Amino acid sequence: GNVAFCSVAELFGKLVKERIRLGQQLTAMNEYGTYYNQIFSDINTKAFSFPAVVKGRIKQSIQRQKKQNHLFLSSIRSMKRLTRRILIKHLEAVLREENSPPPVFTWITAGDSSAAGHGNLYSQSYTAVLQQTVQAHFEALGIHFEAKNYGMGNYNSAPELALCMNEIFGDDIDVLMWDFASLQPSSEPVQKSVLWAHRAGIHPTRPILFFGGDTNFV
Repeated sequence: GNVAFCSVAELFGKLVKERIRLGQQLTAMNEYGTYYNQIFSDINTKAFSFPAVVKGRIKQSIQRQKKQNHLFLSSIRSMKRLTRRILIKHLEAVLREENSPPPVFTWITAGDSSAAGHGNLYSQSYTAVLQQTVQAHFEALGIHFEAKNYGMGNYNSAPELALCMNEIFGDDIDVLMWDFASLQPSSEPVQKSVLWAHRAGIHPTRPILFFGGDTNFV
């Protein structure tokens, strides 16, 4: 059959259009599935917990994935969002002008002493180990990976951190991790955690959210 060829300029043009289309999809309501309203709607000060039916589904999903020895408990949709975000960064790297800096994939860890790595060297915190582990892989795609550790001992996720995310974590976040589990339930009641999640959900860059530790959300 006939084979159609296109120039490099035409190929890059198609890549740019695809990048724009994917960027628009990231802001679409269905990006967060059935939980969109729970994340982005006004906080319900009378009820911070999930409905019983949702709790049951979450617990079943966690138990099922634990049996499968998954490292991360996540939905397929969440994994696709993370993959798509990395692919967009790769497209930015391919299309960037010569001598321009590479795109940056930023991982932010927010948490208590466990996240900060107290009792170990700073270079031994899991955020630093993550940087050392994946940096070369991202560089192979033309992406600079940067992991920043904002963990602080005996510090809560709200109200200061939740309400001042832009000022503390910056305006360019790809992954935002919550790790205040060791403070639950006394110093870190679920109300503070949910406030943090709501604020993270409306951050301008719509970061991928990770929740670390054995949380008491469900």
